[in-house]
Amino acid sequence: MKQRATKDEDRDVRITAFKELARSWRNDPETLNILKQRATKDRETYARVYAVKELANGWHKNPEILQILKHISTEDEEGYVRSIAVHELASRWHADPEILEFVKRIVIIDEEKYVRKNAVQEIALWWHDCPETPSIMKQLIKTSKMGDVRKAAIQELARGWHDDPETLDIIKNSTATDKVMDVRSAAIQELTTGWNADTEVLEFVKHRAMTDKSRVVRQKAVRELKKLWGLEIEESIEGNT
Repeated sequence: MKQRATKDEDRDVRITAFKELARSWRNDPETLNILKQRATKDRETYARVYAVKELANGWHKNPEILQILKHISTEDEEGYVRSIAVHELASRWHADPEILEFVKRIVIIDEEKYVRKNAVQEIALWWHDCPETPSIMKQLIKTSKMGDVRKAAIQELARGWHDDPETLDIIKNSTATDKVMDVRSAAIQELTTGWNADTEVLEFVKHRAMTDKSRVVRQKAVRELKKLWGLEIEESIEGNT
């Protein structure tokens, strides 16, 4: 089994072997070493992913595993592996105050947009009750240079902190001023989902349907107006696509 976990040429065979080792021979000292090796050295992305999961699941009380996963979160060459490691850190070590700071750093430094976006979602999920978290979302909306990060923060703020007095104004501001049309469209979606009983929001969305510089965003606003309020409105035909 150990030979298959480390030497087999087939990725799926290696994965099956080391998963079986983790389940049936967890107390064998070599099992942990094999998983650590597969998590950091295996040439296949999915093998490293499954090894990371097994380490987090079976050895999360081992301080060394925390350090290994932090290393993988920043150093693995594949964004998917880094993202899985961040998820395991957030889900299993969120009571550690240093982990929030670590995941916040991932949002800023990772080179892949989906890793950063997923890190935003992990913060909103696992630290929802932390007083600092809504401020983190607001700051990302205002300052992140990555559209996917701003979009994720808008979605999380709207859904997780709907009743915060600042949330509505922040979402409206993003709808009107964000440079990326996909972010503006997402902000319209959150407005019409979370505040569809607000007449001021209705008027605001009508205005965006007529004036946004992107046809895609105008069309999004028109569809939401028709779906939620039964309104037919002719969008402006001017502006960029």
